[in-house]
Amino acid sequence: MSSSKTPPSGISTLNVVIHHVTILAPHDSPNTDGIDLDSSSHVGIEDSYISMGDDLVAVKNRWDEYGCPTNDITIRRLTGSSRFTGIAVGSETSGRV
Repeated sequence: MSSSKTPPSGISTLNVVIHHVTILAPHDSPNTDGIDLDSSSHVGIEDSYISMGDDLVAVKNRWDEYGCPTNDITIRRLTGSSRFTGIAVGSETSGRV
């Protein structure tokens, strides 16, 4: 997957496994999270490579907008590079993570 304007995101994602995925964006590209999980449950990310200008994976919860907490997220064997954070938890949160 090449850099795009919108990263893969999971808003209210349930029971999903993301595996063997490569996500790339230039390191100088602003606001390019690799995977955004927002109000999601039972999600696995494994055996993948992400190279971004921002967070590799962002675990968020904007409770006011979507109404369910983010929980049961498993991340295994994720490699990559970022100017900022590998895995950001709670960077945009108005509910529970």
